[in-house]
Amino acid sequence: MSIYSGAGVEINNGKNFFLRPDGTKKRFSEDRTHDAVWKAWSAWASDASTVSLIEDNIFPFPGVNLRDIQSQLAAVTPGASFSGWGLDLKPGADHKARNKRSYRPFWGSEPFNQMDSSDRDFIRDAWHLLLPNAGGALDFDMAFLRYWLKNAMKELPDNSFSNRRTKYSAVLTFISERTGLSKEAVLKIVQGTRQSFEIIAAAADPSPTWRNMLARAVCMLRIALVSVQYHIKSAGGCPSVVEWTERWFRHAGLWTRESGVSRTDYVADYENAVRDFTWGDPLPKGIWSSPARCAGSALIMRPDACLVWAGPA
Repeated sequence: MSIYSGAGVEINNGKNFFLRPDGTKKRFSEDRTHDAVWKAWSAWASDASTVSLIEDNIFPFPGVNLRDIQSQLAAVTPGASFSGWGLDLKPGADHKARNKRSYRPFWGSEPFNQMDSSDRDFIRDAWHLLLPNAGGALDFDMAFLRYWLKNAMKELPDNSFSNRRTKYSAVLTFISERTGLSKEAVLKIVQGTRQSFEIIAAAADPSPTWRNMLARAVCMLRIALVSVQYHIKSAGGCPSVVEWTERWFRHAGLWTRESGVSRTDYVADYENAVRDFTWGDPLPKGIWSSPARCAGSALIMRPDACLVWAGPA
């Protein structure tokens, strides 16, 4: 719903409106929240303006956005990959699975499972996508590029190995020339880590497991940030939004200007918490088994903190 709000759409339990260009409200649906959100998502994700939003405003490298890279391939568009990220909102099996895990005492009839280190690592790797990389962009942007490039290679009209290699090399050369980085350095950055790629792939997988839903939530959080920031920029900036956001940070217990720590530097504690989120058995008790671990885990529980360093400023 944050994505829609950036575009002037309000979804509120049957009272659903959008803003006309003259600022007046127009009611468009009486659907309840989940139905309205899913219908709006289907339309939003397939709209050409949404593809442009993603292409123009995700910058895996400074000065290089997805549209620049897509122009080197003329293949699949970035938007083709995220139309499935809202599947956990879709009525049917996914919606029922989410409700079951959230609201029903299913452990009465099913065996308990045990959190293991791969579950912990998945949470840590998902968090990495919300942290800035060396170029200042969120690591999500680079992970999405890796995922999209792999799909784009499959969609090339000439899908031979030699052509894929030629096109991939052309992309690396283009980025190298735009950024001043060596081609080898660009290749190392683009290849990145397997873990960040797998989070994006899990988001696109329609499976209703907690991992897929968590991955989709992280992806939609990033898209919401892109949408809101784009519309603020398009309006020529909006100091009142920044002021309101910073008041909300205080209300939510995240950040205050009086702390003396800048919003960009605030991320350091979270980077340390994510780095140290490697505690062992028994899980999940191991996450909370000492004061130091409790402090780090408390930060991990607040993904909304990424708004401090990545939100409107």
